[in-house]
Amino acid sequence: MSEKKKVLLTSTTISLIYFITLVSTVSEIGLTDDVDFYMRAAIKYTEWITETFSKALKGDFTGFVQSEIDKYWSYNREHPPFAKLVMGVSHLIFTKWLNITNNIIGIRLGIMILVSILGFVLCYTVYKYVGFLAAISSSLLLLFMPSFFFHSHVETLDAAVASTYFFSFSAYLASRRSIKWSILVGIIFGLALSTKHNAPFFYAAILSYWGIKNIDEFKYIKGHGLKLPKLELSLITMPIIGLLIFYLMWPWIWDDTLKRLNEYMAFHIKHYGIYFYYFGTIYEKPFAPWHSPFVMTFITTPPVTIILGVFGTAIIISTLLKTYKNKADIDTEQQIFYELVLVNALVTIGIVALPNVPKYGGVKLFLPFFPFLAILAGIGVQSMFELLKKKITQITQKNTIELTSSLAILLIPIIPAAYSTIKFTPYNLSYYNIFIGGPKGALKAGMERQYYDIFYIDLVRWFNKNLPPNAKVTFLPNNKEYVRSAPYYKNDKILREDIRIVDLNNAEYLVLTHEERWREYPELYKKYKDYPNLYEISIEGVPLLNVYKLK
Repeated sequence: MSEKKKVLLTSTTISLIYFITLVSTVSEIGLTDDVDFYMRAAIKYTEWITETFSKALKGDFTGFVQSEIDKYWSYNREHPPFAKLVMGVSHLIFTKWLNITNNIIGIRLGIMILVSILGFVLCYTVYKYVGFLAAISSSLLLLFMPSFFFHSHVETLDAAVASTYFFSFSAYLASRRSIKWSILVGIIFGLALSTKHNAPFFYAAILSYWGIKNIDEFKYIKGHGLKLPKLELSLITMPIIGLLIFYLMWPWIWDDTLKRLNEYMAFHIKHYGIYFYYFGTIYEKPFAPWHSPFVMTFITTPPVTIILGVFGTAIIISTLLKTYKNKADIDTEQQIFYELVLVNALVTIGIVALPNVPKYGGVKLFLPFFPFLAILAGIGVQSMFELLKKKITQITQKNTIELTSSLAILLIPIIPAAYSTIKFTPYNLSYYNIFIGGPKGALKAGMERQYYDIFYIDLVRWFNKNLPPNAKVTFLPNNKEYVRSAPYYKNDKILREDIRIVDLNNAEYLVLTHEERWREYPELYKKYKDYPNLYEISIEGVPLLNVYKLK
C-alpha cells in the first residue's frame, strides 16, 4: 500500500471512530442554555433557503427582498451563520426529509459530522508532517478531552469554530506550495469567519508569522521607500475571498452592510457580563485573571495529555533551536509545521488571556486551542516512541518488540483519557483531573461544578417516572434557561407534556443546581437543603443538583 493510501485510510478510520463514538453517546447529552438560540436560528435559516429557492425556481424572487430576509435572519444575528446552517441542513436532511432522527439529534448531527471531519483533517495533517503515531494519538487525545467531547455533541458554535479554525490552518499549510490551495484556503477561511469571531485571529497569527520569517527582507531604500518581501498568494486570498464568503453566507448583512457589521462587532465588544466562579471569587467585570484559561486547561484536561503536551512542546522548541543553530537537520516543511503549531497554540489561548477579553464557561471560549494541544501531545507520544526505539534497536532487531512497544506507547495515554471521558459522560463539564484532586478537590478549591444550565437527560427520565400528573417544577438559581429549553424536550416527546416549568411561587418541586457563580446560591442552599430530598445527580461524590419537594 502506498504512503498516500495509508494516510487516507488512517484518517478515514479516525473520522469513523469520531462519528460512531459521538453518535452512540449523543442521546445521553443534556440540552444547554444555548439550544433555544442556535436550534431555532438553524431551523429559521434553512426554512428561508428552502422557501426562497423553491420560489425562485418558479420565477418568484420576493424571498431576496431584505424585509423578507430579516423575518428569518434577524434572529440570533449576534453570530455569523455557518455553524447554524450546518445544523439546519443536517436537521433538514435527517429529521425532515429522511425522518430518521428527532429534532434535537437532527440538529446535533451537523456538529458531530463537522467534528468528525476535523478528526480526519487533524489525523491527515499530523501524519503528513510528523508521522503515524503522532497522527493517531493526537486525534484520539482530542476526542477524549472531556470538555471537547461534550461540545462535539451539542447545538453550539464552539466545536464548529474549533473545526473551521483548524481547517484553515491545514489549508494554509497546503497553500504554501499550491496555487489551487491558495484559492481554497480563502474559501475555507471564509467559512471560519462565518462561524465565530475566533477566526480573524488565525489570519493575524499567520500574517505575523510571515512578517517575522521575512523580517530581513523589509528594507528601506533611500529614494525608493520601503521595500517589502513578496507576499504569499494565500495571504491575499484569505481576506479577499474570505470576506466575500462571509458576506455571501450571511443574508442579514446584504443590506445596510456597514451599519449591521458595526452592530455585530459592537455586541461582542460590549458583551454583557457572564458570571465565572474561579477559586472562590465570582467574576463578571472585571473579568477573571489572565491566567484562568491556562489554569482551566491544566485542571480540566486528562493529566497524561497535559504531560505529553508539555513534553511535545519541549521537543519542538528544542528541535527548532537546534535547527536555528544548524545543529539539527529537519525537513523545511516540518519546521514550518512546528513553528505554526506553536504560534496558533499560543494565539488561540493567549487571546482569551488578555485583560479585557471575557472569561467564562470553563474552556468553551478557547476551544480552537485544543486541536493544537492534542498535536503537541501527539508529538510527545511519537518522540517517546523514537527514544524507546533507539533503546530497542540496541538490544534487539525484532520487529515484534518494536510493534508491541509502539502499541503500548499509543495506548498508555489514550486509555485513561478515554476512560475518564466516558466515565464522566454526560457530565463531562464537571470533569476535573488529579492535579486539583478531581471534582472534590475542585469544589474545595472554589471552582465551578458545572455551567451551561444543562437540562440533564437523567433528570428528565426521573421527572417522567416519578413526578405526578401536572407537576409544577422550578429551577434555581436560573430558572429562565430551563423554561426556554424544556419545550425542545417536549417537542421530541422526551419530557412529559404535562410537566410544567414555572416560577418559584407556583412550584411544587425545586431543582437546585449547585452553581456558585450565582451570588444567591449560598442563601438558596441554606434555605432548602433540609427540605425533602427526592433525587440527586452527583459525580464522584460531588452533588450537581438536588430535587426538593416544596409542597
